[in-house]
Amino acid sequence: MKVFGLQGGLYRLARLGWRRKIHDDPDVQLRLHALGQFRELHEKHGLSVRAAARIVGVPLSTLYEWRNRLRTRGLGGLRPRSRRPRRTPRKKQWERNKDLSPEAAQKLADAAVDEVRAHRP
Repeated sequence: MKVFGLQGGLYRLARLGWRRKIHDDPDVQLRLHALGQFRELHEKHGLSVRAAARIVGVPLSTLYEWRNRLRTRGLGGLRPRSRRPRRTPRKKQWERNKDLSPEAAQKLADAAVDEVRAHRP
């Protein structure tokens, strides 16, 4: 995508600013440092990958994940990712049921209680 004129300059500045923010992130710096230590211990000092990961103090699977994310997404891939689920199917169910009349909601609640009691020993 080509951007001309003033927008192009703003676009480039925004990209540069975004890169600085990523690089200044302490989590990204910590992960880069851990990856550098791991690589140095493994390649220069000849330690096994398990021993190098143990010395760095990060699980080997996490180091491999960080390395792959760095290769595919660059520095932005090392930022912490949200643990929040992307979707919540049950939330939609509750949203559908919120428009029920109080009597219908009570019937649903009673049916749910009866079902739980039926499955209890």
